[in-house]
Amino acid sequence: MTQVDLITGFLGAGKTTFIKLYARWLKARGVSFKVIENEFGMAGVDTVLLSEDGITASELAGGCICCSLKVDFALLLAELSGKVERIIVEPSGIFSLKEFYDVLQSPVVRQVCEPGAVLTVVDAPAIRDMGDMECLVLASQLHSTGRILLSKTGGMSHEEITAVRDMILDFGDAFGNDAGLNWKHEMGQRMIEKEWPDFTEADFQVLAQSNPLLFDYHNQVLLEHPRLFNSITVYPKKSFSETDLQKAMKDLTEGSCGRILRIKGYCEAADGGSLIVNCTAHRIEINRTGKPNRSVINIIGSGVSRKACEAILSGK
Repeated sequence: MTQVDLITGFLGAGKTTFIKLYARWLKARGVSFKVIENEFGMAGVDTVLLSEDGITASELAGGCICCSLKVDFALLLAELSGKVERIIVEPSGIFSLKEFYDVLQSPVVRQVCEPGAVLTVVDAPAIRDMGDMECLVLASQLHSTGRILLSKTGGMSHEEITAVRDMILDFGDAFGNDAGLNWKHEMGQRMIEKEWPDFTEADFQVLAQSNPLLFDYHNQVLLEHPRLFNSITVYPKKSFSETDLQKAMKDLTEGSCGRILRIKGYCEAADGGSLIVNCTAHRIEINRTGKPNRSVINIIGSGVSRKACEAILSGK
């Protein structure tokens, strides 16, 4: 049976960066694997980022594998099963974990695949500013996970990290009395706060065996992704300096374009090469790459205005 590892988490939590490290660890141990990337939008940015690390990924884009691409996801799992020991899945940041188990129990998948490690990555600094809808999505990713990884804790004090841990455990209140208490107890012991470069061989061994903890609860909410979120893709025709691109990202997230939750993509650099955009509502990250890539920016959020975003990225 091929094990299916799911690395989930809300938009911009750090899933792709973690998968790079996890894939390197598996490769060093001689474990064969394939990666499935799911983009809610159309731009395959994470697939390109992984390819720069020598990782080839199969991509399902333009929807979410827990709803509109659910059948495609099941068929792809069945196709890849038996060819490798593990399949690493990075779903979109608005993924509902319950649907993952439904797919694994589908007739086409259950005979050839089984759950492996199920890890939920949580952006520790950003959780404090998440809205109700984002928290609802995160709750669906936390329930029945195998382990919780707090990312981006560098620079946070012990007191701040403790407060974030308490906030996460409070999500258990939504899972019902008995289930919620059990979940809080288990997850309190299954939460790791450590920067990715500090993960050791022993850490990865634990993570690879972090099978899901399945809890029943009645307060589940159907997440209608197309109603709650929208995604647009913009193809900038101009080149940017790093300073100009920083300003454009700040302008996009300041509110006039809607509630922007995630920005990913590539832009042509004014002095040659490309600039990689990897931003959330709380963090602007721009890196340089010498590889030329088509200028494409994928923007996800609520009530995102295409016209306003295009105006900013065109310099108008």
